[in-house]
Amino acid sequence: MKHISTKLKSNIKRQLSIRNMSVSELERRAGLKQSTIQNILHDRSKNPSIETIRLIAQELNCSIEDLIGEFDSLSSNIATTEPMIPGEGNDWNAILFIKSVESIQRVLDKKNVKLPKKQVLTCVEEVYNYSMGISEEIDQRFAEWIIEKIVRR
Repeated sequence: MKHISTKLKSNIKRQLSIRNMSVSELERRAGLKQSTIQNILHDRSKNPSIETIRLIAQELNCSIEDLIGEFDSLSSNIATTEPMIPGEGNDWNAILFIKSVESIQRVLDKKNVKLPKKQVLTCVEEVYNYSMGISEEIDQRFAEWIIEKIVRR
């Protein structure tokens, strides 16, 4: 449990830094008692409940795994990724990717749904890949379908 506690503290601090958010602001926005997160960060709470971690993750728009997992997993995934070869159906289209993000965000806003970051990115990737394979245009109906599929799980 000590390893998870250390990772949790480190990842909360990292997420707060990325968002330029204070501990007290996170506690307030997550609906936690004052000092709950301070106690985690200063080892006064060595075994926070899963509900506390869930509320923190939800407010930071990340998954529980993002908070208790290995930060280095992303860099190891990047290091082992095969390089892309132009012309083999995997060219990058930044404009289409941005349109994919915007399309998913419109659907989430319309349906008033909040998903963890990993699920949102999965939806964006699905819409992007589908669009790359069809006409390089966003199919809004597909974006709506993919969100429905994720929400129903």
